[in-house]
Order: sequence, then C-alpha cells, then structure tokens
Amino acid sequence: MKRNFNFILLLFMSFALVFCICMSIGINAGSNEESSETTEHTVEELPEIEIIEEEPVIEEEPIDEEELELLAHVIYAEAGSDWCADEMLYGVGSVVLNRMASDLFPDTMYEVIYQTEPTLQYACTVDGNIEKEPDERAYRIAEDLLRNGPTMPPNVVFQAEFEQGDGTYCSVQTMYFCYVSEEPIEEDWR
Repeated sequence: MKRNFNFILLLFMSFALVFCICMSIGINAGSNEESSETTEHTVEELPEIEIIEEEPVIEEEPIDEEELELLAHVIYAEAGSDWCADEMLYGVGSVVLNRMASDLFPDTMYEVIYQTEPTLQYACTVDGNIEKEPDERAYRIAEDLLRNGPTMPPNVVFQAEFEQGDGTYCSVQTMYFCYVSEEPIEEDWR
C-alpha cells in the first residue's frame, strides 16, 4: 500500500513539474511575441529523484503454534544445554519430524513425543524436563524446522546417547542420530 502511495505521489509530482514548465514556457513565449526583445531563459537544474525499490514482502505460511510449542519444548528438554551445538538441537527436532512422516511411528507430533509403546521414546515426558520453558534458541530452531523441514534424511528416526536402529547417520557431541534401513536414504533427500 505504501509503495503504491509513493508511486502515485511521484507520478503526481512529475506531472506537476511538467505542467509548471509548460505554463512557464507558454507565458514567456506569449510575452516574447509582444516584445521584440529576446530574453535568455535558463532552466534550473532539478535534483535527481531517487526511486527506491522495496523488497517484495513474501508472506510466510502460518505455523501451528501448538506444534511450535511442543517441538521447542522437546528440543530444549533433550538438548537445551548451553554446551549443546545448534546441530544437535536441529537433529533432535529433525528426528521428531521424520518420525511423524514415517510409517513406523504415529502421525502427530504429540503422539510421537509422548509414545510409550512399545517403549518410552522421550524420557523428558516422564521426568518433567519437557515442562521447562524453552529458550529463544530452541524456539528459533523449532520454527526453522517447521518452516523448512528436517535437516536429516527421512529415515533418521532415532536419537540417543547410544547407537540403535540399523546404523548411525552421524553423531553430534554425545548424541547419535541413527536410521532404519526400511526407509532408505535418498541421495537428494532435501
């Protein structure tokens, strides 16, 4: 809206300037016909008008606030210590999202995080750590993951301080991120 207003204002000012110049030339031309004297006219140099192009505003898709809260809480509870690298927090969140997309786990974030059968999946759901208020970093990473997707291949569905599944995709500090081979890693998964 502001951009349209600025454009209209600039257009109006341009027309006004042209009109004033035309009127000035017309008046001076009429006075020259009546007088035999010639008068030199100078056109005052006008400053250049700088047109500033605004970046287009790209509206982002809204994020489910409940999922943002839940993902930030589990990221913070599992890897929220100051000594944990951002890569570890991204890994924790990626595992949750990968599990939601996998046929081996429940479909919703809540069910993935609070799953107890066949075994408890996230200890933070019973020891109370999931109730701790996440810091800004956990929220930022959770939002990034919800907007842009996991940072690990789809079959990386385990994260713990020990190896499990069919193999280890990577380890970050003290945490292993493991995969199941029932869902192969695609070369160009992202």
